[in-house]
Amino acid sequence: AESVLAAYTWTGSLSTSWSDPDNWDPIGTPSSLARIIIPDALTTNYEPTLLASTEVQTLKIEEGGVLNSVASEQLVINGSDGAWNNEGGTFNSNNSTLIFSNLNATVSGTTDFFNVTIPDTAVLLLTSGSTMRIAGAIINNGTWQTVAGGSTTVEYNGGDQIIVAPNTATNGYYNL
Repeated sequence: AESVLAAYTWTGSLSTSWSDPDNWDPIGTPSSLARIIIPDALTTNYEPTLLASTEVQTLKIEEGGVLNSVASEQLVINGSDGAWNNEGGTFNSNNSTLIFSNLNATVSGTTDFFNVTIPDTAVLLLTSGSTMRIAGAIINNGTWQTVAGGSTTVEYNGGDQIIVAPNTATNGYYNL
């Protein structure tokens, strides 16, 4: 088992399979302690597709990178600073759910999410300049800080959605 945070970079050398060790550098299957890097799709043979249930420490999608999810997929992000970092890539969220489980999780960049969950013991902070587009629902049982990091944007872009007030006593929306 991994005892330190290992970085895994997607190579996509054989297929779209997240669980194929030969699609990663270093060769192996990422664990819940892994820091994932999805590079520009033009540098790989295949774009990665998440498993029905995936758990990692952090996830970074580099400029031009593409990450696909399957229907009803659940991705748990356990990391804090840099938990989700989109540097200009694409997350094809399907109808997946992302769960941010850390007390200091951050989201940076612009990403289209479907469902996002913040458990009761977690804190999710949008960093300055970030945009979260939510097509499904956001479940905020913890703390969702949308303006503490500076200018951010939250877009609800699905049909028949409930607008969730992020921790109204100390927080609100910068751009909605």
